Amino acid sequence: GGVAARRRRSPPGPPPPPRAPPRRGRGPATPPPSTPVPSVTDRAAREAHIVDAVVLPPPSSSRVGDAPLAPADWYYNWSSASPLDRDDVWSWLAVRLHDARLPEGWIQPAVRDVDDDTASAPTPWDVDPEKAALGAAFERMILGARSRRTLENYRAPFLKLALWLSVRGLDVTPPAPNDVSLYLVFLNASRRNKSAAASAFGALQFVVWLNRWPSLAGDPGCKVPIDASLRAFSGPIKKAAPPEPWMIVAINRGLAAAPLAERLIGWAVLACFMIVGRFDDLCLLRWDVGFYESHSWGLRFFLEKRKTDQQYRGQWIDIADSSGVDGFSAVAALRAARDALGATGPVLRRTTARRKGRKFVLRPPFFPASHKGKKLVGQPMRMARSTFQNHYQRFLVEHCGISEADALAYTNHGIRAGAATTLVKHGVPEHIIMKHAGVTSPDWIATYDRVDLERRLECSRSLGL
Repeated sequence: GGVAARRRRSPPGPPPPPRAPPRRGRGPATPPPSTPVPSVTDRAAREAHIVDAVVLPPPSSSRVGDAPLAPADWYYNWSSASPLDRDDVWSWLAVRLHDARLPEGWIQPAVRDVDDDTASAPTPWDVDPEKAALGAAFERMILGARSRRTLENYRAPFLKLALWLSVRGLDVTPPAPNDVSLYLVFLNASRRNKSAAASAFGALQFVVWLNRWPSLAGDPGCKVPIDASLRAFSGPIKKAAPPEPWMIVAINRGLAAAPLAERLIGWAVLACFMIVGRFDDLCLLRWDVGFYESHSWGLRFFLEKRKTDQQYRGQWIDIADSSGVDGFSAVAALRAARDALGATGPVLRRTTARRKGRKFVLRPPFFPASHKGKKLVGQPMRMARSTFQNHYQRFLVEHCGISEADALAYTNHGIRAGAATTLVKHGVPEHIIMKHAGVTSPDWIATYDRVDLERRLECSRSLGL
């Protein structure tokens, strides 16, 4: 314990190998026989730089709060993997993070109130009601500075970092750059993926920004583990299968005589395809006045925000009335959906809820106002992401003739990919697609162009071999 012990350096390692003599001429360089040169294209060799570089010892019994678990198990059981009780872990964190400003809910208020005997005598401004009111307003503004999901994603990675540092007697408010880099090395060696270290560092940077601590963004010690994980664990990205327009039409026509709860999901799939939207965009579509307009040329939806619009500037998305596949009209289908759902509320809404541990089915039009006294779990009007995807995959099997194994490749985000691919195939200008889909970089078109191989194979065909 103590600053001197924390700053004690590790014993020096073996001397570096002697340098090869300077090369003359233009011949290929030949490394010494004793120096292995792994191929940069071999993933196993790249992972060896991280996986084989560190052999984590078992936790020392002298560390306070260390757990007798493997590092990978500790990562998932961090709040209970300790000789301390679960409540003691939270109390431990509350003491170590007492001086840090954190979003509301990250640490329980009951254990966050820690007496500080070293605090100086309060000044008149410290006890002024105006300061208390302004401080409370600032705490609420923290929740508005980032989206709710962003704050939720930051919470666990930061608290894991704080617990890992505190049980080793290291400072947390603020943490030393060298200690942070060692924690990132620990994540690389135990988690073996490219996102754990980056997520932890991103969460820490948010807390650093919130508390006006010195930034760690330019610290090379923190950058090395992140860059090493990106190089070692990079690989092909699994893409969702993009649906074609005829599949969207087949789903909606096949559900024409289905119960309203199933037709609701079919209309939502159609709306998501027409706005080239993400699932989060779909959840923001509403039939209410100010969010929906009907015109002679078609209809339009207003999205309050999108992933690239964190300032809530909003965007109108226009959908033209035209006969598409076999005379199917998306505008006519969406207008029918609005009439069936009462011309108010969200386009996609949950059709089931829970009350006192029991699940029950909501009655049409699946609007919470008509179910007073029934407590809905989670966001009352938003259908769960997994529920929507399961129904969407089932409809592909039932109405599009796709096997159950192949249907698993069709995810919620694949709807956006299919719409973007269709726009690319029809030669829509890139800036129009970017505006309609709510993106800021043209590089995404190459990512979503997954069906039209002619465009991607044009280069190799031009070689004539």
